[in-house]
Amino acid sequence: MSSISVGKGYTKNLGDFNSKRVDFKIDGLDTEMPIEPQLKVAKEYLEIASKMLSDFINEDYKGKG
Repeated sequence: MSSISVGKGYTKNLGDFNSKRVDFKIDGLDTEMPIEPQLKVAKEYLEIASKMLSDFINEDYKGKG
């Protein structure tokens, strides 16, 4: 089985030379199977994680002010 990984990162500037970075990575995508069903499951988890991390970063930023 051949597999691939995909990733994407986001950096949020918090001012005063402070920033937060979040990287998302999906590992182990099987190239011998249809990719769409594999990504559909990954997307569901990424949406939950993205919301959670966004809320965390926004709350952390508010605490800096």
